[in-house]
Amino acid sequence: VNLRGAKRVKNGTLNSLTERYLVWLSNAESSGDINEETTLYKRECLKAIRNLWPEFSTCAICKLTPVHLANFRHAFRAKYSASRTNGAITAIREIFQLAKTDNYISINQLEELTDAFKYTKVKYDYQRLTMDLPSPAELTKIRYEVHSRCSSKFSDGGDLFDFLMLSGSRIEAAISVTWRDVDWERNTLYFENAKIEPYSIPLFPEMREFRLKLKANRPK
Repeated sequence: VNLRGAKRVKNGTLNSLTERYLVWLSNAESSGDINEETTLYKRECLKAIRNLWPEFSTCAICKLTPVHLANFRHAFRAKYSASRTNGAITAIREIFQLAKTDNYISINQLEELTDAFKYTKVKYDYQRLTMDLPSPAELTKIRYEVHSRCSSKFSDGGDLFDFLMLSGSRIEAAISVTWRDVDWERNTLYFENAKIEPYSIPLFPEMREFRLKLKANRPK
């Protein structure tokens, strides 16, 4: 009698299926099941999982328990948002499916882990979802307020605000920019510490003028 899920499984970690998962993502994108943005998002989640969860690379898949997954979800949620945590959970669930196909995990264990690996509840901010961008006049008032407060505290926050406003970059990318990232001849500004991958933007007139003024005060 063949018992369901009783077939002997292979010994391997989730990390051992990383390349297999990346190929699966590429195929899913090629077939139109997911788009490029989703692929990049899942790759980013995978990178975060590997950096945060030791058992991803050290524990055999067949030995993972609901406790392992609960501990991962708690640790990941402590560092990332609820939606990002759910993205990571989805990626791991997809790798589990590949593990079942490749016989790294039994059907019974897959069902046990999947049932225990619950998604995190996301609290949506209705006001944020319906928020409109400020008008030029409102933005001018906000900028004046930021500069006034930062100036009174001898802070450089006003310059950071202007840089974010002109570049549209994330704050993590902005604070990592150095003068080496400015190519005056090619009229380009380079962001190395980006969310997904490095990118560049043109030094359009307003940004170029801002950078020149900033360089006059901070040549280094």
